Amino acid sequence: MAMPAENNNSEEEMMDEDQEDPANDGVSEEGDNMEASSEDESENDSDLEQKYLELEEKIKENPYNYNLHLESIKVCQKLTDYEKLKKVRQRMSEIFPLTPALWLSWLKDEQNVAVSEEEKKVVIDLFERSVKDYQSVELWLEYAGYLTQGNIDDDSVAKIRAVFEKAITSVGLHVARGSSVWDEYLNFEKTLLASMKDVQGDDNDIFAAQLKRVLHLYKRRLSCPLIGMDQVYQDLHDVFAKEYSAELDPVIELGYRKALAKLEKVIPYEELLAGADGSEVDLEPASQRLSRWRDYLSFEVSEEADPGRIQCLYERALSEGGLCLEPSIWLEYTEWVDATLRIGAVALPVCERAVRNCPWVAMLWVRYIRTSERNSSPHEEVKAILERSLASGFSSAQEYRELWMTYIDYLRRRLRTWDNEPSQGDGICAEHKIANEELKATFDRACSHLAEYFGLEGDPSCQLLQYWARIEALQFGDMEKTRLLWNDILSIGHDKAAQMWLEYIRLERAYGDSKHIRRLYTRALASTTDWPETIGESWVAYERDEGSLESYEACENAVKSRIEKVVEERAKAAAKAAEAAREAEGIKKSKRKGEKGKVQEKWNAFKMPTGLPPSSGAKRKREDSEGAAQQNNTQGKWEDSKTSSSPSIHGSVDNGQSDEMAAQTAKKRAVDDAEPVEVPLVAHDSSKDDRTVFVSNLDYSTTDEIIKEAFSKVGSITDLRLVKDYRGRSKGYCYIEFSTHEEAGKALAMDREILNNRPLFVSKCDPDKHTRGPAFKYSTDLEKNKLFVKGLPLSTTKEDLEKLFGTYGTLKDVRLVTYRNGHSKGLAYVDFVDEVNYVKCLHYVLPFPFNIKKKSPDNFVFFF
Repeated sequence: MAMPAENNNSEEEMMDEDQEDPANDGVSEEGDNMEASSEDESENDSDLEQKYLELEEKIKENPYNYNLHLESIKVCQKLTDYEKLKKVRQRMSEIFPLTPALWLSWLKDEQNVAVSEEEKKVVIDLFERSVKDYQSVELWLEYAGYLTQGNIDDDSVAKIRAVFEKAITSVGLHVARGSSVWDEYLNFEKTLLASMKDVQGDDNDIFAAQLKRVLHLYKRRLSCPLIGMDQVYQDLHDVFAKEYSAELDPVIELGYRKALAKLEKVIPYEELLAGADGSEVDLEPASQRLSRWRDYLSFEVSEEADPGRIQCLYERALSEGGLCLEPSIWLEYTEWVDATLRIGAVALPVCERAVRNCPWVAMLWVRYIRTSERNSSPHEEVKAILERSLASGFSSAQEYRELWMTYIDYLRRRLRTWDNEPSQGDGICAEHKIANEELKATFDRACSHLAEYFGLEGDPSCQLLQYWARIEALQFGDMEKTRLLWNDILSIGHDKAAQMWLEYIRLERAYGDSKHIRRLYTRALASTTDWPETIGESWVAYERDEGSLESYEACENAVKSRIEKVVEERAKAAAKAAEAAREAEGIKKSKRKGEKGKVQEKWNAFKMPTGLPPSSGAKRKREDSEGAAQQNNTQGKWEDSKTSSSPSIHGSVDNGQSDEMAAQTAKKRAVDDAEPVEVPLVAHDSSKDDRTVFVSNLDYSTTDEIIKEAFSKVGSITDLRLVKDYRGRSKGYCYIEFSTHEEAGKALAMDREILNNRPLFVSKCDPDKHTRGPAFKYSTDLEKNKLFVKGLPLSTTKEDLEKLFGTYGTLKDVRLVTYRNGHSKGLAYVDFVDEVNYVKCLHYVLPFPFNIKKKSPDNFVFFF
């Protein structure tokens, strides 16, 4: 896995710091100070050596930690231990694609120590490796510049030209920076031309051939839409053609005009990719950068551009756009090179780089295997791809299953190459037998692998086992093995499904015998519970086609008996379910009634004065309408009872009761005894719904002023209606009307914010009870950039989690799951900005990034 482009600058800064001129370091003037400095340096060297050893241990434990490798390189540079530095760089390059900054630093160090021809050859090999990781104009220029050093003979000229040609193929169509490579190539050829003129004159075949080469290079250069091409065109006409009295081909003019028109079309896209100061836009989110590059690519495809231009754009998006860890761009790129170019020399390296940058994406490995098969790669190479992919660590059983199925498909098709050849000897060559055994062993290994890591969830529908059974019957003609495999399938819970039995029966009818077919129908009819009618229809059809009268009648009787029994069982099950539903409903009603009665009893006991019979309290409900005199009489009794019973009530309170409890009790009694207040009714105005929000789960003590203060930060509040009961007490919800629809939208973003220690529930105002049903606001799909954390201490805050997980990457959101009263449930969701940071966290926290739970030292439990 490669490092995001955002970190490239930090890598360059690190390398620049490590390569500062020692002459600039401060030197003490006093001898004592110089001795002290030497002692400090020796101590620093020992500290660096210790740090190097510690980093080596950490890298052994987690070799896929990119930052550990970078830190190890930095320590080795400070130690000035070239052998260690070379070792750690080599190890890192085998695991990760290196950025151009890392390659340039490595290449400069190698050039400084390369003296012999063997050492110079090592440098050239490094250059060849460096230009394969990412597209880089700087690396190609450094490569060509290294070759042009020293004496140049005919052999070196040929090598330099070959490198320039590869550089032009790679970056020559780079609209913004490709001109520099073309210019270096032209300058090299023009230098050769000038030297030939000085030595041999301009009247010989060698000079004429070189002049023709330079003019052809100008022609190629001016046919490419690159920034700065107008200056090259001017130089050709005003300087070069006059200096050498060269006759220009009219085709050069035509190509230049066409390229200039193309350049005018792509300049707007180039401007979108670059900042105002000319630097690449790399501070935007990956999704925005990806959208810009896709727009550019779509334009080139619609223009039916040269495939080389489209490939150059893909390479630029990966290197300059900082999208090397974006799986979608690699999926598009690999599909394009495989389906459009269909050139193995191009497609295979692209697939290799894709899986090195995004090894956690199973589809990239699948495409790599298929591309290797399409381009007839050696079997050992395809097998090595599988082994590497299995060690990458995918997040789901489905990804592993798809990978195994792809590789098994490849092995099956590989067998057909022998089937189409004439038989040799006993009909099957030794190599063919080995391939057969390998296919069977792969089936067995795939099933064991999925069962070991995922159990029955590894292959819930038994796709692999069914595939294996078909291959045994069709390819090898081994029906005994086929039947054993199907018995395994049916024994793990699939014997109740009619579809499974029908699949088995179809295979038996194609390659088996009638005895086993009738046995299967009998077993299937007895075991199937979901739809035995289909089994019966299939059996009857088989006996009608191939059976005798006796077998047909026996089949009819068996099917009829089974169907009657199934109908009876279904009727009993339906009646039982209906009875259970009625009982559940009755229990629910009884429970509600009992709870209501208990609440009423408590209420009556609390409100009932001392010494007053229960019937007197009933008169306060004013159910009796006999007249005002009777009601006034009852009310008088009630007030007298309250007055007379007051001392006895206070006297019954324990002497140790606190004043605060007494005050709270008095306050509650005062509120409950308060006279009903008139709550004004507000007519609903549907025209205000789009700028009104509904807020619930409010603390009952929350006032209008507190609510206004909390929501005034999102806009101007034109009306606030806190819903209250008949005694004027808050019901815990309100309606807030804003001046504009946009302000209401901002208020919705305050959902789940804490107010008075309780989370607010903010939603749109929808008066229709039928359309405003409860809705789950979070995604139920698989979110590969989100972690679920369980087992948190109840005192854990959102800030604690942000601090903990923020060290592994940029966080998009951290959501602490709470009860309605705001108390934590000990659960949280940690959402990273993209899958890149999520995967980095997996590498830091878990050794295997798939469905595993692991306890950290803080006793957290992580679910991914």
